[in-house]
Amino acid sequence: MNGSPAANLERELESMGIEKACVYDPLFEMYCCGGRKAYQRGTPHHDGAGNVVRGGNQLWDHPHLTYLTDLSLVTQSATGSKENRVYSYTLTDEAAEVGDHISQSRLTEQREELERILSDFSDKFLFVVAIGGARYGRIGGKTKNLRIPAADYSEAWDDSWVAALASTLTSTETFQTTELLSREELERVVNPNSTNDDELDVAADHEEELAKQFSELFASVLLKVPAFHKQAITLFEQLEAIGFAFTDQVFSTSGKSSTTYWRAPGAITAYIDCPSIEKELAAFASLYPLLKSYAGSGASSYSRKDLHIDLQRLAYVNSNVGIESVSEELTYLHEQGITSKLNGVPETSRPAFLIEDRERFERYLEQKIASTATSLVTT
Repeated sequence: MNGSPAANLERELESMGIEKACVYDPLFEMYCCGGRKAYQRGTPHHDGAGNVVRGGNQLWDHPHLTYLTDLSLVTQSATGSKENRVYSYTLTDEAAEVGDHISQSRLTEQREELERILSDFSDKFLFVVAIGGARYGRIGGKTKNLRIPAADYSEAWDDSWVAALASTLTSTETFQTTELLSREELERVVNPNSTNDDELDVAADHEEELAKQFSELFASVLLKVPAFHKQAITLFEQLEAIGFAFTDQVFSTSGKSSTTYWRAPGAITAYIDCPSIEKELAAFASLYPLLKSYAGSGASSYSRKDLHIDLQRLAYVNSNVGIESVSEELTYLHEQGITSKLNGVPETSRPAFLIEDRERFERYLEQKIASTATSLVTT
């Protein structure tokens, strides 16, 4: 059949007397959710009469799902076993192309409504949501949708949200770094004083990418800071009202746990400006070593050598964050009885500093981070 997948499908639906919305609505929702929807048996869903029930074979809460299966627009699969078995629907490649078409068409048709919603939020806030949401919604290296967590740190963790943020920061940073560079390359990148041409070439090649990844890291953790997250949920709820956002469950491989996210088509970023967030990045960068020290078992496991390497990396993002600024911060905290001063021996494997009052140290970080989050929401 000649023509694009979208044009071909439209002709088929017209010839069969099927309303486009019956197919396009569930297909678009799947497209916005990364092309895949998964549920476990027992999840509330619509029965044939449109009533919400629990159990049975219907796996996804959409009354028109059968159109997608009958027209071979999705494939089905299952993982896990027994009560933890997870059933999935995945768009075919052609259906995903149709999803692209639907996304662009609906954005064009509802541009005024979308722009009205976006105008209620600050440009910096929207930009951070776009950066962080794109990182969460990246599939195979490409941004297909914006995805934000439905729960913030305070809702999802028993510990303080600062401890949760610090832990996430460390694990996310490790993943991002190893995804981009080998350990040997990283060590060369963070040695800007080297005169070795190979090392300088590596640094030049990756400087921009490292800065970009730090921005993504900042945005992705900020999306779960309570003050910022609350506003992000408000945005996605308003997008849901015009059909541009959906909730989605992502199950673990074993099916024993799941995380709920909000999703929206990545194409809406075309309507979001790109203001400078250097000031906010600088504020976050200045706290970065303190947050790193707070992760895991605390400052005792964050060595002076670790701090030295982190500061070299931060130089690519914010040249104002250096050993002097960290030393000044720790001197202030030491005077307040919260931490020790900075360890003055750069290459030692001993702690960069010690936390003497963990509760007050946590409150200090919480206030600083919340202040940055609030400034982005209200700017």
